[in-house]
Amino acid sequence: MKTCNCLLKMDESHTILKTNVTPAEMLILVALHQQNAKGDPIQPIPLKGKKNETEVYQNVQEIQLKDEQGNVVQTVEVSTPKLDKDGKPVVDAKGEPILEKKQMPATRSDEDEKDRLTIKYGSKVVEQAFPGAMPQLPTEFDQARQLGLKTQFKQPKLTG
Repeated sequence: MKTCNCLLKMDESHTILKTNVTPAEMLILVALHQQNAKGDPIQPIPLKGKKNETEVYQNVQEIQLKDEQGNVVQTVEVSTPKLDKDGKPVVDAKGEPILEKKQMPATRSDEDEKDRLTIKYGSKVVEQAFPGAMPQLPTEFDQARQLGLKTQFKQPKLTG
């Protein structure tokens, strides 16, 4: 999963720098702010020391997990229940599940990203952006911006 830095136009007079934005988060940001920004709220970032040069996505990189010493890891060890041929957990004499250690890629899953976004933006916004139990999240920033421009969140009705 990628992250980048970008400028987000909040309204006609306010623009902020957002850092470590994923494509899924960009979709939400575009959908949330396009009305106040009067169009695509993702703005080009001026390059330091280069007159009239900009880039839309700055510092694009893959998310990297690190160990306790700060070294980048490619895989992480996880313990999962050992399963029998019928897919049921195997237990020891005490009835405790027997665990197997496996190496898994050290990346953030779509499920992890959806959980992170739910904490940050709330379940109503995330469920509208990515409905269903296992939605496919965007993987590219341009794709996320285009989808965000097509997404309109339902606003709760105010009662008086």
